[in-house]
Amino acid sequence: MVKILSGDVGRIVAPIILDPDLAMDILYEPIYYRLWVRHLPLDEAFVTALPQQAIVSILNT
Repeated sequence: MVKILSGDVGRIVAPIILDPDLAMDILYEPIYYRLWVRHLPLDEAFVTALPQQAIVSILNT
């Protein structure tokens, strides 16, 4: 089960089977892409938004 925390209250969302290697790719590939292509900065806004967007994407599959 995946537990999503909201303040002090946690709730069980859904059983998710996720390959750990795939999870790492989902998180790190956008970083490597920005470093390699240099089309946008690797700034704090991006680093903050990336894990949030990755979680939303994984939960919506």
